[in-house]
Amino acid sequence: MIQFDSPAHSHAESAGSGITLDGADPFRARYGVGLPRALRDEATGMSWQEFTTTYTGSAGPLRLGAWTTRPAASDMVECDATLARGDQIVAMRERAAGPIGALTSMLHRLGASVEVRALHQRETSAGVTTFLLCACEGRLAWSMGSAADAEGSGIRALIAGANRLA
Repeated sequence: MIQFDSPAHSHAESAGSGITLDGADPFRARYGVGLPRALRDEATGMSWQEFTTTYTGSAGPLRLGAWTTRPAASDMVECDATLARGDQIVAMRERAAGPIGALTSMLHRLGASVEVRALHQRETSAGVTTFLLCACEGRLAWSMGSAADAEGSGIRALIAGANRLA
């Protein structure tokens, strides 16, 4: 079971530096691994704190309280979540081909329809970071989530993307 206190984990609190990275890729400067090209162009010149504040989407109305995944028939997974949108808190269950598909369906049922257009994952010294290009009603937004594993980082990135598009 993955427990989340906020929609996306940020390493900004350990960054401590408000220094702009003079056109450098802020993720590469921190972890030695580059951002996806389109996101790198968008993030050029941001400090690590600006980058995480922008792309973790922690200021939005959606929050994930709990998340569990278990195998289901036909190579599917069954996911349970406690989600909040504003003051509304709901427990949801969804079966899908993967956790991101399940959470996408749950968000749609909550009225926060998000489509994933691109997914990039990077292994770092801190675990795994997922970058998603999300779409809603013709608008696009990159998001980021970090966790110890790919599933947790993907879920955090999707919540961040939904919050950025809310």
